[in-house]
Amino acid sequence: MEEYIIRPASSGDIPDIERILKESFEASYAMFMPPEFIENWERKDLAGDLARRAWPEFAVAEIGGRPGGVVQVQEAHLAELWVAPEHMRQGVGSRLLQHAEWLVATRGYQSATLFVYDINVTAREFYRKHGWTVSNAFLSKDVPGSTVLEKSKRVGPNA
Repeated sequence: MEEYIIRPASSGDIPDIERILKESFEASYAMFMPPEFIENWERKDLAGDLARRAWPEFAVAEIGGRPGGVVQVQEAHLAELWVAPEHMRQGVGSRLLQHAEWLVATRGYQSATLFVYDINVTAREFYRKHGWTVSNAFLSKDVPGSTVLEKSKRVGPNA
């Protein structure tokens, strides 16, 4: 594993953020999401739109001088966490998650939240392993028959 740093994103990272979002989404969701969900996501250029609109909210895991993972934190909510397929299962996601938790704590929040689809077993297990627990659940409006789990975790010095 190459050395890497986690740093705030810059506007120059927009193409890499978009690339990581697209590649990771396809690699992670293709196994369990309905094809029309993935096609709609690609057709509407949701990765590109998110990268262009929200890049200031992202932190980047730079691996060997090139972005290889990203995390987006909004207030106390972890909105996105994606690792490029070639860097998956190497600890990058765990480091990005720790960084996100640290950001939430330094902003003065006592707990952080995130959403994960119940059918995304890999992500559910990843967050469970890192101490996140289910605090709410509701039916997905995007994926018929799927449930979205809201997970939370106490962060900060009193966690």
